[in-house]
Amino acid sequence: MDFSSETYLVIDTVSDEAFFAVYRGAKPLLVHEIWMPRKVLSEMGGFFRRSLSDSLAVGREISRVCVAVGPGGFSGSRIGVAAAKSLAFSLGVRVSVFDHQELLGYCASRELEGQNSSPIVVVSDARRGQSHFYVLTTLGRFSETLDNSECDRRVRALGQCVLVGDAAGPLLARLGDHAVAQAAPERLSELVPGGLGGYFCELLEVVEALDPTQVQVRYVRDYQARANFDQARA
Repeated sequence: MDFSSETYLVIDTVSDEAFFAVYRGAKPLLVHEIWMPRKVLSEMGGFFRRSLSDSLAVGREISRVCVAVGPGGFSGSRIGVAAAKSLAFSLGVRVSVFDHQELLGYCASRELEGQNSSPIVVVSDARRGQSHFYVLTTLGRFSETLDNSECDRRVRALGQCVLVGDAAGPLLARLGDHAVAQAAPERLSELVPGGLGGYFCELLEVVEALDPTQVQVRYVRDYQARANFDQARA
């Protein structure tokens, strides 16, 4: 199916930065980003009013809602998923889900395209002594929530890599000497200007559109990453 002309709404509230957008194919029509978590609800409401208003034609054309289901904060993740489900019900459309860290890995790979062949590692604080760990290599992509010590071991085992995450984060501070490059995700639209639409078009091609009742927050991920990771290194 050709998604180049499909109009869809994107919601990502799992991290401290919230991202809302309306795309037609790969082209962004409306984009709004928030760096203040406490303002997410009020800002989100204003964005939805603008994007879905009768005076804006794209509001009547939206045929899909895309939402980040994790990994991330408990409250932020629930807010985004609840909003996506409510909007999908009211618009009579289906929902496609995506992984926040995979999105950041995509941003880094696009930003460094042609300049880097090292693995890209995305890490974020999962609290309680754990980290969300995502690695993108030429052999594939692997994702898991790990104890910080195991996350450190995995990064060291990869050798030099591109580390993506909060530049002030403790894991990046400990492992910065392994980085051939270090990209701190700031505003997604500044990381890959216009490139996110390409990611979402790819997403629509490969991810099944779900009935809103089937969409759930993904708090802890276990994709048998240990077996995949060790096999990739062998």
